[in-house]
Amino acid sequence: MAAAGRYSALMHGRLEALGDDPVVSLLRQCLDERRNIGSAQGVALYFPADGVSFAAYVDTAGRALQVDEPLLQMFCSHIALCGRNVKLMERLRELAFRDPLVDLPNRVAFLQEVARRLEAGQPAQTLALVDIDHFGALNDLLGHRYGDLLLQEVARRLTAMAAGQAVVARVAGDVFGLVGADGALDPGRMTALFAEPFLIDGGEQRISASIGLVRGQTGDDAASLLKDAFIALKRAKGEGLGRHAYFCPEVGVETRERTRLLHGLRDAFQRQRLFLVYQPQVDLVSARVLGFEALLRWRNDDGSFVPPDRFIPLAEQSGLIVPIGQWVLRSALHTLAMLDREGFPGLRAAVNVSVVQFRDPLFVEVVDRALADAGMSADRLELEVTESVCVLGQDAVAAQLGALTRRGIQVAIDDFGTGFSSLSYLDRLGADRLKIDRSFVQSLEQPCGSARIAEMVIALARRLGMRSIAEGVETEAQRRRLIELGCDEGQGYLFGRPMALHDFKAWLRSWQSGAV
Repeated sequence: MAAAGRYSALMHGRLEALGDDPVVSLLRQCLDERRNIGSAQGVALYFPADGVSFAAYVDTAGRALQVDEPLLQMFCSHIALCGRNVKLMERLRELAFRDPLVDLPNRVAFLQEVARRLEAGQPAQTLALVDIDHFGALNDLLGHRYGDLLLQEVARRLTAMAAGQAVVARVAGDVFGLVGADGALDPGRMTALFAEPFLIDGGEQRISASIGLVRGQTGDDAASLLKDAFIALKRAKGEGLGRHAYFCPEVGVETRERTRLLHGLRDAFQRQRLFLVYQPQVDLVSARVLGFEALLRWRNDDGSFVPPDRFIPLAEQSGLIVPIGQWVLRSALHTLAMLDREGFPGLRAAVNVSVVQFRDPLFVEVVDRALADAGMSADRLELEVTESVCVLGQDAVAAQLGALTRRGIQVAIDDFGTGFSSLSYLDRLGADRLKIDRSFVQSLEQPCGSARIAEMVIALARRLGMRSIAEGVETEAQRRRLIELGCDEGQGYLFGRPMALHDFKAWLRSWQSGAV
């Protein structure tokens, strides 16, 4: 209740506090009858409003209010309209500064809070950005409702952790911002929030988060600090899942270099400076050529090469890997068709598929179209995926892979043993091959325990009815040892390096004639 004058003591109180005062009954009659009502001491004015109407008592001190009723009604209607406008402005302000999904301040409000702290001369502040790893994949495969529920649960955990110490906001799709006094935001503590699984729709969902942090001082610009925090976040994500990084000038320089490289990659793709090389895959026992792995290369205008371990992660993080991957797939399949025509029939093409491509809901359709365009049967294609695809969730991955394998497409798990190494998912994926990482192959000639890993992977593949293929085979001794262990196929410098198409065809002719 609002009050003034001789009733000012009742401000924010309740009407019942007036007891038997005639004002109480007059106001209630005004609300019940929805009209203005006068008395000897004052007048109760009725203000119509959407939802809940309200009334006001004006004390006239015994003087009659000489106002026409229509004019009084018009006055009350205008006041009510102003009240509705105030509520509208409050609602617009809420929409402008608050995120309705997670009920947290949004990016605009967060920047205002950071600026307020910096301008107020408060002690050094830390700004942190928390980004859910592979959230886009979960959102695409499990649905936006599932993603929204996950965001709400993350928001609750962050808010509980930051209570009384920092302000939490949602600054982007799956990125939360926090700002607090230096030392209040510990990255280890924030990372620990994701150690326990989240309960979503009655099931557990394990996720990790990358964190970028920057320290700010009085006089710093809020927008610039947020930009620096995003730079630190990119650095953290580039180091792997669940990592954190602080901004420093060196990180800024590195980010600008990555941006330059990304622009160069886009330009190289458009100008056809990307090309494929082909590395043969052979049967270890018979030495028969089974197919090739198509590998992407980038050559600059000056003839120098950009290493794949520099530009492939960049392509994945930027999403450019999707159109590039489609081009690689089509090119590899058309190469198969050309080799068929030139007397090298029956080979298979192995093509790498990143997590980003795999989470594309149209990926299976893209593969179907590429096979049809090349006139190639599905069993001539092998898609190599890494263990990291399992971060998308076992059911979603199994469904996607099932759609591919039912078409006859072969699937290989690349670099097996270097990632999650969870055996719980392996039997459900329906893959055809386990690919042994080169590091385990190299250890076969070294007196160390890691040599046993290759042996275990080969035995596991056989147990699951899968074939095994070793990459990085460089010596005859390694080939013989792999055969002893029961490995089926091999790929490496012992047989042939990655070659341009012209050189690969020459190698095939030499290999067929036994000259290699």
